[in-house]
Amino acid sequence: MKDKEKIRIIIGTALLAGLVVVLQFISNYVKFGPFSINLALIPIAVGAILFGPISGLFLGFVCGFIILISGGGEPFFSFNPFFTIILCLFKTGIAGLVAGFTYKALKNKNDNIGIIVSSLLVPITNTLLFLVGALTIFKPMIQEWADGGNIIIYSITTMIGINFLIEFSVIVILSSSILYIVHTVNPKKIDDTNKNEG
Repeated sequence: MKDKEKIRIIIGTALLAGLVVVLQFISNYVKFGPFSINLALIPIAVGAILFGPISGLFLGFVCGFIILISGGGEPFFSFNPFFTIILCLFKTGIAGLVAGFTYKALKNKNDNIGIIVSSLLVPITNTLLFLVGALTIFKPMIQEWADGGNIIIYSITTMIGINFLIEFSVIVILSSSILYIVHTVNPKKIDDTNKNEG
């Protein structure tokens, strides 16, 4: 990788990380049910697509870190602090990683489909990992909340249902904007321009 490309990736990822921080702090005040809506998934998707899986992973870690320090991990943190930290960091981190690898796999077949599928996988992966963590590590707490009901149905309908639908809908609605951003700042186009100039 050329030095110019590395610098561009570092600067681009840093700018998106700033956006992740701002959107995540705003997200703390946007709640439907017990948990907040994660608006920071959008720059995570953009970063993973533009700059690759490692940038997606890093942006996801930044998001998870902000969730933790802003108290978004409660009440899970009081139940099991260690696994709450792991879950908060890795659910968004892995979501960014998955989006980056998915885009790499699809971009040569159909760039637009690659962008859209990768973007949609961010909220899907984030929510699935949260659900798995909730139903395994935090199962006793969820059972108590469900008050004798089915914990899977409770988790899907009460804990993540509305939040996931809103996060997913936001990505769907903004997919045309994500397409525009990626095509405007597409590394391939920049590289092609540099080759023509050289």
